[in-house]
Amino acid sequence: MPKINPIVSLFFLISVLISIFLTTSLFGIRRVYDSGISQTDRLIPLFTDKPISQQINPLQNGLNTIYVYMRNRSILNTSPVRFLLSDDTGNALRQIDINGSNIGDGENVRFQFLPISDSAGRSYIVTLSTSKNSSNEPYVEIGFTKDKMSYLANYRPTNKKILFKNIMLGLILKLNQPRLYIIALLVGGFNCYLLSLLIQKSNENK
Repeated sequence: MPKINPIVSLFFLISVLISIFLTTSLFGIRRVYDSGISQTDRLIPLFTDKPISQQINPLQNGLNTIYVYMRNRSILNTSPVRFLLSDDTGNALRQIDINGSNIGDGENVRFQFLPISDSAGRSYIVTLSTSKNSSNEPYVEIGFTKDKMSYLANYRPTNKKILFKNIMLGLILKLNQPRLYIIALLVGGFNCYLLSLLIQKSNENK
């Protein structure tokens, strides 16, 4: 039985890992970042008579998840909270009801729903409301930056070519950092070193 070169085995393993990563990226991703406002500099209480709304404009088709920064101080509020997604004419498209006890003391709360296939470039209204809450009771607060609600919109990829393009663009943007440049150079240099050893070993066996 021929002896397997350990360097060849290492390169084969690296290739398999890269293939698994790309396959998972293209076919296993359920949520990819689309748009949003991640900063939070103030909190606004959510009361029965004061629902909170925010217009969003997804960039991609397949909108299926919206994260909203919410705070339930010491998890004292147990009132129902309703998430409503409607189009720009007011037609309700998606509705999710949760309990205040499902909201932590400052976190991005996930509202996931069936993907909207033609969401790209359209305007939607996110409305948060509660049916039982007053200023005399523990209340839920919604994160804001200036006059905009803090939210993150995600989409479920439907076009694998566009997904691959976005993954590559995201990788390039992430690499645009000095620390990652150093890591990339070290990894690239190590791979070149291994490749040189493989070529040298191959020449010796001839």
